[in-house]
Amino acid sequence: FFFSSRRRHTRCLSDWSSDVCSSDLFIVTLTMADVVCLAGMAAVVGVLYQAEYHPLICASPIVVYLLGPFLLTVFQKLMFGDGPKLVQKPGGRGASVKQEEDKNKPKIQILYGSQTGTAELYAKNLGREAKKLGFNAQVLDMADADMESLWEQKFVLFIVATYGEGEPTDTMKDFHTWLLSDDRMSDPCDLKDLTFSVFGLGDSQYKHFCQMGIEFDQRLSELQARRIHELGLGDSDTNMEEDFDNWKADLWAKASPMFGLKAKDEFADEPDQQQKLKVHPPPKETPPPFPKTSSSLPPSNKLPCWGTIKSSTELLASNPEGRSTLHIEIDCGSASLQNYEAGDHLGILPANDDAIVDEYMKLLDITKKDEVVSLVAKDGMSQRNHLPNKVPIHVGLKWYFDLQGVPKKSVLRAFTHFTQDSKERDEFRSLLRIHEESRDLYHEAVKNCRTISGFLKKFPSTKVPIDLFFELMPRTQPRFYSIASDSLVQGKCVHMCLAVSQGGLCSNFMKDMKVGSKVPCFIRKSTFHLPMRNKERHTIMIGPGTGVAPLIGFVHRRTAWKVKETLGECHFYFGCRRSKEDYIYRDLLEDAEKTGVITKLRVAFSRDSDEKVYVQDLIRQDGAELMRLIDAGANIYICGDAKRMARDVEATLVNILVEHGGMEKEAAMERLNKMEKSQRYLKDVWTSH
Repeated sequence: FFFSSRRRHTRCLSDWSSDVCSSDLFIVTLTMADVVCLAGMAAVVGVLYQAEYHPLICASPIVVYLLGPFLLTVFQKLMFGDGPKLVQKPGGRGASVKQEEDKNKPKIQILYGSQTGTAELYAKNLGREAKKLGFNAQVLDMADADMESLWEQKFVLFIVATYGEGEPTDTMKDFHTWLLSDDRMSDPCDLKDLTFSVFGLGDSQYKHFCQMGIEFDQRLSELQARRIHELGLGDSDTNMEEDFDNWKADLWAKASPMFGLKAKDEFADEPDQQQKLKVHPPPKETPPPFPKTSSSLPPSNKLPCWGTIKSSTELLASNPEGRSTLHIEIDCGSASLQNYEAGDHLGILPANDDAIVDEYMKLLDITKKDEVVSLVAKDGMSQRNHLPNKVPIHVGLKWYFDLQGVPKKSVLRAFTHFTQDSKERDEFRSLLRIHEESRDLYHEAVKNCRTISGFLKKFPSTKVPIDLFFELMPRTQPRFYSIASDSLVQGKCVHMCLAVSQGGLCSNFMKDMKVGSKVPCFIRKSTFHLPMRNKERHTIMIGPGTGVAPLIGFVHRRTAWKVKETLGECHFYFGCRRSKEDYIYRDLLEDAEKTGVITKLRVAFSRDSDEKVYVQDLIRQDGAELMRLIDAGANIYICGDAKRMARDVEATLVNILVEHGGMEKEAAMERLNKMEKSQRYLKDVWTSH
């Protein structure tokens, strides 16, 4: 009972401890869970003994099991406050004065739900600007927000990204479910005192563009909150940052006078630096970039496992154009992978090339690259490390920051305050203003400079403090790949299919990995799965190019099932350029057709003849046969390019429903929508930008 109780209590702190496990306090946290359990048990036993209720002493562990979470919560409140942070150190008189000043400022809460880090970056940018304007700003990930406190807020901004086909991001799921619950409508006047605005992030190449932004905006309005500014929609297929700049400029113009504040020029004040680097004594061994996770915990973005490269094989039979597509197998050893299945995603945390890291250290005038640092609050109110671990500076630059991505204007604007030459500073800022002429100049500069380092070279008198650089730079985000294996066959060895792209951070990182090298990774669950309880259901699989990856995993799972189960038909559509060049997984697919795992294999070659043939052409040819499968309840799976292939295939499916199903076009589209909602029409698609 005691150990069961201990596990239950420590699970309450799992999310919190993942933020601090790189510090010594993580060990203390687990020890305190033991102390709370033992102290509670001792107290209960003592009281029962004094009262001579000896028979009940045997039941004391059950009492502790039930009361443990309450006792631990009280302990956490006393020791650590309300949030996932370390013990606070006194900030001194200056900090208390600042707190008093903040109390008198109008309060604004900025909540974000981010998948790739862009929404988080925008939210923190809004928080800094809000503080410059005179607001008391609080920026929170929705995963850390107290949902019920929304009723107490006066002004809230929501920065929400849409993931995949209209889904909430991982950290936003609980908040989204809570907000859209029917329970919220029990008193529709609850939010009448709340002023809000929403900015949604998405990609117009996807069917449900900015779905989360639209849903949040609509729901808050239904709850009678007051919209201060229209819904903003940022499109990554065009220029999301410009969409955001325009939205926030109009937002502050409306919000500032409402709260008695004045709008300011975007370069009016220096950036409000909130964090600083804290130097630590050199450890005996160089710490890893990510803390080691317990083998009993599933790996995550914050606590990945270190998989071993088992093999890396070139899949292209020939590559006259210098292309490369790799099949990589990663042995995750004893890591808890939650019994991953085909269709799930493998998250890889890539590192910057050493030459690029060296370049940045020169530009930032870093001389002590081996100095071990953490990133903590500048005011001293918290010692929580905002980096994944305490690491040498060069390790932080290598693993944590997006050094090769397209620069964000908000970051560059902050950096202009440290451009010492006045002419350079004026030219630098002329690129970054929110004007039409500045946009054209900025786009031209990005073509030439490409990265932050390019801008620092163009304006060499810009000397950015390393603390601010660590605080403002976008973090390297995990890259996700559809898994080309299944745990029923491959166990804890995960296979991935990867096309190497010129300048691509992760694909080149993986290409350079040698057999035996370690790579930080984790599994992200998806809904793109075979029907577990209906193995006899027919399937139609469509995946040209590297889009075939999860379908290869499906073939592995169906192979395992076929030993004991009766399977439905499987019609498999693959496409590539040439049969002798990039017909990847050819042997596996053709063998699967011979053994009956695949009922019918169809391959489209777009460059082997004068007339280009794509997967949608083969699907059109098989229209009558596919209609039979659809009427029999088949599942349809599409994986690959969202911009062209997925749209063309869906249009072809609609035409099949019209031609062979006797339906009107609108009715055919509605039927596909219903299939999608019932998990019979599934897509795992992406865009390349």
